[in-house]
Amino acid sequence: MKRRDLTKQVGIAALSAIAFTSSGAAQTTETDENASDRANGQGNGKAKGLEKVYHEYDVSESEIEYARGELPHFLEGTEIYNNKTVAAPDRSYAPDSDEYEIFLTVDEQQRIVNQEREKYEREHGVDPRSPSVKRFGDEYLPVEFMEDLHEEVVNDRDAVRGDIDTEEVTGYSPDELRRQLREAEEGNHDCCPSDADDADGLASTSRFGYTRPPDISETTPTVQDGEIVLYIYMPPSSSSQYPDDDVLSDSDEAFARFDDGSISGYAADDTRTVYLHGFHDPPSTDDSATQIDEFSTTAYEDAEDGLGATDQNTLATLWLDEMDHRGRARFPGFYSVNATSSSGNLPSSAWSNTTLLQHEIGHNFGCYKDEEIHDEDQAHHNWYSSASCVMHYVTQLGTDSFCSDCENTISEGQAGAN
Repeated sequence: MKRRDLTKQVGIAALSAIAFTSSGAAQTTETDENASDRANGQGNGKAKGLEKVYHEYDVSESEIEYARGELPHFLEGTEIYNNKTVAAPDRSYAPDSDEYEIFLTVDEQQRIVNQEREKYEREHGVDPRSPSVKRFGDEYLPVEFMEDLHEEVVNDRDAVRGDIDTEEVTGYSPDELRRQLREAEEGNHDCCPSDADDADGLASTSRFGYTRPPDISETTPTVQDGEIVLYIYMPPSSSSQYPDDDVLSDSDEAFARFDDGSISGYAADDTRTVYLHGFHDPPSTDDSATQIDEFSTTAYEDAEDGLGATDQNTLATLWLDEMDHRGRARFPGFYSVNATSSSGNLPSSAWSNTTLLQHEIGHNFGCYKDEEIHDEDQAHHNWYSSASCVMHYVTQLGTDSFCSDCENTISEGQAGAN
């Protein structure tokens, strides 16, 4: 059973003790005993605040244990968990048989997932598809609390239940949380654009790393014969980055939104998902820029070997347990990484895994243009806009749809627009 490294949690009292220790040469240094007492008092205040949150949001002990990684993984003991496994619509989508140990159809995989998830909920009282408590760094907070906190931060109105001191519980003021949301808007642009700079504009790499498979000229994925395929990489189950949540079901639902008829002008009649379990062993870091660089390299090299996303109508994505941002994507491009929890951006922790993946694939198709970040007059998906769109960092909660502008961007990409 994979367990979290919980050693970081003991650091709160120590940091508080340092804060209460005088540093000036002419000042009297506080005794270790007094510093410890004061640190414990502050730590107890935080603990009492969390107790109040758990009470107000009706959180059970097993839900907290699940978030901490203290319960077994819901897929432990299945063919999916400990093996290098491929799940695909049929074997025509699978790599050569010597690349993996077990083959399942996607339908067979989903039957296993559904069966194990239902059994897990009966035994532990937790649904891995929609856990009610999420990890944020060293804290374990109810999803509903984070959704209410998101509402307070965005709309500056009371939404959190009871008389909870949100700054005491989270360690962040409302202004700092607003800054984190703005950082989420701008962060993707810091690490992930696909600014190919060769003479023909057809390079597979940029200063940000690989952006698309070898020998592919278009900068966005395009439909071929009415079909588009998403290759979903899962880390080895032994990895500290193996996600606890049921991201397999989430992935199917997210990608199906690209062929459900809701996107005007979209050319795909069929979306296909192929799962590659244990094909990429990610670094243990939570640095999302490192993760997207490492994964895009793996996906590109796999494509050179004829594995995974090799064609114009294929994309590749990776699921992880935790990053400093919930997701990163090449835009436009073919690669993305997603995490079920965030260590550095509290507001994004309330986003569902399903809409997260939908959002990152939207970046692959070119949604959210760089020049729109800071221009209030042209703002569309940034802080200043109230547009309801899954690409909007502020109003993403509560919607699973693209706005008309994003629909047009995606549809133009399907026509082969560069």
